[in-house]
Amino acid sequence: MEALSIALVLIFVMWLIDKHNAWKRTGKIALVVVALAVFGLGGVYGWAYYEDWKATKARAAVDAAAAAQHDAQVKACIARFPNADQFDRAACEVNPDSIPQSNVDPYAGIATTPPKRPAPLHHVRSTNDADLMTTEYGALICGHVKAGQVAVLIQDDGTFIKVKTSSGQVGWSAAYLFEKVD
Repeated sequence: MEALSIALVLIFVMWLIDKHNAWKRTGKIALVVVALAVFGLGGVYGWAYYEDWKATKARAAVDAAAAAQHDAQVKACIARFPNADQFDRAACEVNPDSIPQSNVDPYAGIATTPPKRPAPLHHVRSTNDADLMTTEYGALICGHVKAGQVAVLIQDDGTFIKVKTSSGQVGWSAAYLFEKVD
């Protein structure tokens, strides 16, 4: 339906041009409109091409500067270690901040002091019968401690303590129910 309406409008316009014998003037106007359209489209295409060319040129300049900086860093890395071998030169190429392996002390990082001893175990005695809970603030009972029973203190946060009984039960209880033995 649209094609039919466009065709009718074109037929009517051509009839008006023919009726007033204005073919020469219409041809000149059409030629000017086509020339302006071609010139405008060429300008838009040329401007887009120029912007792409300018961005490519700027990217190439940044890449060249980065390559020159990397080369300078590699030369500085190799200059720090005059007896560097070919493997060290390759390592400097990958990471200019690296230390060539031929210059690494093979004994670096070996501990010269004896290891620390673990902290001694502390024991606590229950002042009252106490229930052991599975978590610090939990309500699920996992064991019991009788009054006067001694247990190993695992963790003390001031309000609650984690203990291990002589039977192997581990759990949390209120700190006020226990006193330190050693």
